[in-house]
Amino acid sequence: MADRNTEGGAGDESIDASFDALSDAHRRSLCRYVMQTAGDTATYEEFVDHVLEDDSETALEDLERQTVELELRHTHLPKLDAVGVVDYDPQGETVRVDHETLTDRLERVRSTVDDLQEAGPDRDDE
Repeated sequence: MADRNTEGGAGDESIDASFDALSDAHRRSLCRYVMQTAGDTATYEEFVDHVLEDDSETALEDLERQTVELELRHTHLPKLDAVGVVDYDPQGETVRVDHETLTDRLERVRSTVDDLQEAGPDRDDE
């Protein structure tokens, strides 16, 4: 998986894309799952099962499972693929995970948040 957003001018796009990818609870859950997965690949069904297990509000009813499947297939996995933390193959229904890229993305997000917190309000005006 290539880093689809390089540093420099695209760095802002990269951090924005990372924040966007992490803005949804299901995608954050999938990132946690990727970090806990020892292997380099997972099946689409494993991701569906994880979301259903992780969401305590969700009963394992067929309609809800179909909804999760559709959301993962058309929204969440493609978005994580777009930022480079997984390589999603919808035809083969496999997901190749990239622990290193995900760790790097999360560290850049953490660093950006830290920078924002350090900047804080300008206290000289008080």
